[in-house]
Amino acid sequence: MKQWFLIILLAITLQGEAGILGTKGMYQVADTILARLASPDYPNTLENVLEVYYARAEPSEEAIGLAACAILSPWTPGPFFYAYGDGDVSRFGWRQGDEVLCGHGFCLHLAREWPGR
Repeated sequence: MKQWFLIILLAITLQGEAGILGTKGMYQVADTILARLASPDYPNTLENVLEVYYARAEPSEEAIGLAACAILSPWTPGPFFYAYGDGDVSRFGWRQGDEVLCGHGFCLHLAREWPGR
């Protein structure tokens, strides 16, 4: 039962953070979440890691499927620990990401280290 709760919680976050970018964007956000879970520098529970991801939206089937994969069969994450949008760059003065994925008027920044200056 708890696994389904975590899948839905993650799917809601993925959809809100990067749903506009489709599977690729949501995968990148999921990857940063898995990277944090694997690192001793971040909380070790999904619920605690998700507290800092603030966007939420009704999840699509795609988001639910991706979240299920991340929970039930997690992959080895890439090098990025931070995923943030252009709004964060302009509002907080954060640097551009090490990689940037754009589409539909939205850019997702991925960074290895804290983007704040």
